[in-house]
Amino acid sequence: MILETAVLSIKPGQETEFETAMKMAKPLIAASDGFQDMEVRANLDVPGQYLLLVWWDSVDDHEQGFRGSQRYGRWKELLHHFYDPFPTVEHFGGSITPGKTAIYDKIGIGYDNTRAPDPRIADRLVELMAPGDNARILDIACGTANYTGMLARRGMDMTGLDLSATMLQAARSTNPDLPLIQGSVDAMPLPGNSFDNVMCTLAIHHFPDLGKAFTEVARVLRGDRFVFFTATGEQTARYWLANYFPDAVKRASELDPSVDAIKEALKVAGFHRFEFVNWDVPENLKDLFAYAGKDNPELYFTEGIMDGISLFSNLAHEDEMASGLKALRADIDSGHWQSVRQQYDHDQGDYCFVVAEK
Repeated sequence: MILETAVLSIKPGQETEFETAMKMAKPLIAASDGFQDMEVRANLDVPGQYLLLVWWDSVDDHEQGFRGSQRYGRWKELLHHFYDPFPTVEHFGGSITPGKTAIYDKIGIGYDNTRAPDPRIADRLVELMAPGDNARILDIACGTANYTGMLARRGMDMTGLDLSATMLQAARSTNPDLPLIQGSVDAMPLPGNSFDNVMCTLAIHHFPDLGKAFTEVARVLRGDRFVFFTATGEQTARYWLANYFPDAVKRASELDPSVDAIKEALKVAGFHRFEFVNWDVPENLKDLFAYAGKDNPELYFTEGIMDGISLFSNLAHEDEMASGLKALRADIDSGHWQSVRQQYDHDQGDYCFVVAEK
């Protein structure tokens, strides 16, 4: 992926007209092969100046594809008369320091191989959302849209939002008719009061600012019910995986928001009623997330299983993975794993659904 940039200096007094025209022009460029995403940001220090950012698969997709199309003629008609001076366009390669999308892009490669939606989780989400007839439902941080697509196939009016282009590319390949939007949960490119329900599955631990993300949910929510499926930090810390991967589980439990942190973020966002519904991992789980092998440790030796689980793919060091799997293998073979499993028994749930209402 490459990044096209340009600093746009707008003639004085024409900023409002320019912003309107840019919104009209975006569909022209978005229809191009190789287009990934676009942002236009106002300069806070220089009035009348904007930064154009466009992500492409390649430079040729921009220079030969879009600029060689009839749509580019319309783009010029809409925008070029605002510029003074005319901007210089430059192209940049990938980031030399991983950004926040890198985690999701890494997980997104081959994600669907192990992360099939589980109908029992989907059923519970629907039950707790209790959507009305013709309800519009937004799935934030939807990833490859596994649950978004499953509910859409049940006849629900679904829209997915995710930050990762890799995740969304996979989502579009299996859900070509599903509305999917690239964007951050803390600055959703969506109008206010536009969805009757908002849902999220196993993603809030990736949100940089939980309060800001939940505030955005409240903004786009015209109904009153937000339901998300997650593990709290307290729950993650109780996984028997900590016996074999202690550092990774410790990091994960620190990243997973605590019950109090979730409650506080919901209050800040304007949600005044919330309920935590504990959920234990069932047998034959189809969505193979971190604790899917709670009662089946052999699962963690399945090829590719770790790639779709951020606890392992992003938080565990290679040495810890190797030593942990070696110890787990020995305990399974000797039968000692059963004793380890019993030491971590508790009644606080492995995960939970959180139901929040304004």
